[in-house]
Amino acid sequence: MDLTEQEALFLRRRSRRIGIWPPVGASVLLGLVAFCGWLVWKQPLLIDAPGVWARLERHAISSSTLAMMAAMLPVVVALCLLLAAALLGFVFVAFSNEKKHIETIRRLTGSAE
Repeated sequence: MDLTEQEALFLRRRSRRIGIWPPVGASVLLGLVAFCGWLVWKQPLLIDAPGVWARLERHAISSSTLAMMAAMLPVVVALCLLLAAALLGFVFVAFSNEKKHIETIRRLTGSAE
């Protein structure tokens, strides 16, 4: 059975996206690891919760740093929620694309499951 032009275009686009993912994904992962390393090295208060707790108990954090951390907390929480929403959106898009794939395969094979 032949594919329609729309189905063939969809499969070409999907194949191209799947083909570019490995280098893109590796780059993103490398960037994330580098960012985590930079945080540990240059800004440990942003990533080391036990270290912050120990400094708080020793009163070793200045009041201006505490004020900045308190002011940034809502921003960080909002960005985390936005990230979670974006990931959920990507999941919906991925399942939608897979649904198209399944429908194309069903047309090609003639099955009606």
